[in-house]
Amino acid sequence: MSQVSLNDNPLLHLLTESQPWTPPPRWQRYAVAVGSVALALAVSLLFRPVFERGPFLLFFLAVAVSAAYGGLKPGIVATVGGMFAVNYFFTPPFYTLLVDLNSLVRLLVFFATAAVVGWLYERRQHAEESAQTRAEWFYTTLTSVGDGMIATDTQGHIIFMNTVAAALTGWNSSEAVGRPIQEVFHVVNEATRQPVDNPVLKVLERGVIVGLANHTVLIARDGTERAIDDSGAPIRNRRRELIGTVLIFRDVTASRQAETAVRDARAQLSEILESIDDAFYAVDKNWRFTYINQKAAETWGKTPEALVGQNIWEVFPGGVDSEAYHQLQQAMQTRHSVRFETYSSYLNEWVSVSAYPGQNGGLVVYFRDITERKRREEHLQTLYTLTAQLSQAVTLDEVGGVITSLALRVLPAKASSVSLLSETRQEMEVRWDSNMTPETRDRWQVFPITMPWPINDVVRTGKPQWFETRAARLAAYPATAEFEPYPGAWAVLPLNVKQRTLGAITIAFQTDRAFPDDEREFLLAVADQCAQAIERARLYEQAREIAVHEERQRLARDLHDAVSQTLFSASMISESLPRLWQRSPDETLAKINQLNRLTRGAMAEMRNLLLELRPTMLLNSRMGDLLQQLTEAIKGRKNIAFSVVLDDQQPLPEAVHVALYRIGQEALNNMVKHSQASEASVIYRSAPDRVELTISDNGIGFDITGTQAGFGMSTMRERAEAVNARLNVTSQPGQGTTVSVIWEKP
Repeated sequence: MSQVSLNDNPLLHLLTESQPWTPPPRWQRYAVAVGSVALALAVSLLFRPVFERGPFLLFFLAVAVSAAYGGLKPGIVATVGGMFAVNYFFTPPFYTLLVDLNSLVRLLVFFATAAVVGWLYERRQHAEESAQTRAEWFYTTLTSVGDGMIATDTQGHIIFMNTVAAALTGWNSSEAVGRPIQEVFHVVNEATRQPVDNPVLKVLERGVIVGLANHTVLIARDGTERAIDDSGAPIRNRRRELIGTVLIFRDVTASRQAETAVRDARAQLSEILESIDDAFYAVDKNWRFTYINQKAAETWGKTPEALVGQNIWEVFPGGVDSEAYHQLQQAMQTRHSVRFETYSSYLNEWVSVSAYPGQNGGLVVYFRDITERKRREEHLQTLYTLTAQLSQAVTLDEVGGVITSLALRVLPAKASSVSLLSETRQEMEVRWDSNMTPETRDRWQVFPITMPWPINDVVRTGKPQWFETRAARLAAYPATAEFEPYPGAWAVLPLNVKQRTLGAITIAFQTDRAFPDDEREFLLAVADQCAQAIERARLYEQAREIAVHEERQRLARDLHDAVSQTLFSASMISESLPRLWQRSPDETLAKINQLNRLTRGAMAEMRNLLLELRPTMLLNSRMGDLLQQLTEAIKGRKNIAFSVVLDDQQPLPEAVHVALYRIGQEALNNMVKHSQASEASVIYRSAPDRVELTISDNGIGFDITGTQAGFGMSTMRERAEAVNARLNVTSQPGQGTTVSVIWEKP
């Protein structure tokens, strides 16, 4: 190993000197001063002839020794002692302390010179003590530093190694000193296991600071491997000459493992974020993108690299002041998560957004396309609305109006129409339309089923036709070219009910458009609902016609059974009156009274029939008048003596008014048909909060338990229950019948 002097290599001085210089005790320092003066005096006296001309020479040496050993104060003591010795023994007059001016000057010069010598020795002693203290401090610091440290000479041999370096390399400091650095500091590449260039040798070669390559492993003396990070630096003297190197290294195994774990976690997180179906991005507190997964970038039609670092509102300025903007601002300010659904004009789709507070005051945001779900919800809502509106539409015209208006509102379409097949099944008729031009309406109001037309083919096959482009429609049906007001896509949907096709719905658009599968299914569901509504309206109209016909027949029967027979009886009586008058005037008078009764009965029957034909007359008539009219009609048909008590003061709700009238009418009709009564009573009393109607007769009566389910009884009970009234029927065979209905105001 090369030898470098301490003066040339201060680092070696600091590292090799482990103990500082300690000054001797005070008494010893002053003893040396006194002894030095005494020795100088003895030698001067012994060799007086030699030192007589220069008596201060030995005393200068005594002062130097005293100052060098004991410091300034012992040097001063030696100086003063030397002055007195020279003055007493070597300055005339001898052996006395008296001095002349010349001798005094010589003594003062000696004192000054000796004092300067003592001061210089004192300063040197302090400098040496300070240097020793610093050497100890540096030695302790280098030994206890947390990183490993190895110092080498210019040949790469170790001259110092601290305890951390000894622990990491497995070499004791005493064993390592003097050995080549490659022998103690053995490093290889973690992946290839090939030796790595030693940084110390690179420093010696280049004279600059050198660091280890990444993934470097230190193999200790016992074979233990540690990942390390290090750097080597040159050591230069004051003349900037290279005199050695210092190598600093540390164990980074734990941090390397932590970095690997963090890197793996980030890679796993990135893999998760890239594999999820949701689009994801993160922004910092200044709204700058910090991460965008591939799904979000593709959704926006951009690349993650182009977005990271950009302000989201500068990239998408159209989003400012949107619902998403305000919701995300709220999440950023309150540091609370938000979830919302909104329509994105940029994407032209509905999105579901979830935003959560992120690190450093930012946000992490997930969003996904929910347009299909929103479309399905809209379709369901449309079907619900359609069902509700069609359920309220009774006539065919009402149904057609709902269909055509709904098609325009939901899709939206340019125009729509509903065409129905005629009863002869030879023609198609456009029954309802929306936004069709007058010319088109007149031209296509009725057209034969045989002409080549999309509606005709849909009705014949029962299958829909979809024309997403004008070109496709013209290729299939060139005649549709005249429909220039509707130049876009067409959808023609069959109206199918129970394997029968009633007609078709045509929906025309301004421009070409696609019909996705879900929209096709939705439109076919709408068509099915409309077809059922049309069929129901048809059946309703047929039922209404049948009901009108049956009602006419009933009225005809009533006219025949009641009015006609009564009038026939009156006619017969009137014809017999002249002959009867000549035979018996009294009997003639009785026949006239009977004729009068029959006439009033016929008039009452006619008024009742008019009430059936004009229900408003029923509501506008007083209950007492209606009951009186019913009894008059019965008197015309049956010889029954009626007792009528009518207290008709309070108006009734319409439903209660009709129910009481129908119950009274049914009870009186049953009396005429079944009771064989000769006497009857009708009592009607009304109060502000209570109404009671009682009809009694003295007829044959019946067993009420056996006829409880009879049609007349069940009808009266249903009418009473409909208005929350109480119906009581009492009867026994041979004891007549009483029907009582009571309604109380709730």
